[in-house]
Amino acid sequence: MTTNPYFESSYSAREADQALFDELIIESIQVYGRNYYYLPRTLTNFDKFFGEDAQSAFKSAASCEMYLESIQGWEGDGSFISNFGMEIRDEATLVVSRKRFAESIGSKFDLIYPREGDVIVFPNEVDKYLRAFEISWVDDDPTFYQLGNLNTFRLKVRVFEFNGETFDTGIENIDAYNKYAASQRIKLK
Repeated sequence: MTTNPYFESSYSAREADQALFDELIIESIQVYGRNYYYLPRTLTNFDKFFGEDAQSAFKSAASCEMYLESIQGWEGDGSFISNFGMEIRDEATLVVSRKRFAESIGSKFDLIYPREGDVIVFPNEVDKYLRAFEISWVDDDPTFYQLGNLNTFRLKVRVFEFNGETFDTGIENIDAYNKYAASQRIKLK
């Protein structure tokens, strides 16, 4: 069987075909995904010597639809007791359309792509508890370009470890996030 004669090869597809692929991906994420809050990290007291900010803050949030790719459950090492006490190493993979990211998040925060260290807050539909995850890795250049261009970002996220950051996004449930959220789940209203 040969390839579809009405579409060119994905590697040599015309601009109209690429736009169609992009719209189909966006629609499938909107159908099977959920709205997540993206919180960009604001550095308030960056220490050049150590290369870190001990007092970063989250001052704004934007909603965007993303698809939870790891549907079998949480990835990562899970929960266990280490030398430092109870550790939760839950991870997940989220997929977001590049076009929708640029429209809903990038335009608001002047971002070209998601950044490691920013936080994604899972919606309350997951399990009725606030779930905050930190972006640990952004796959913005996969090995194969199946559709001829890059239409999505894949975000590896892990449990957010609270270190005294300030939450002032204007969204009541997110702003209520405090140091107890690191060890307990907070019930959403």
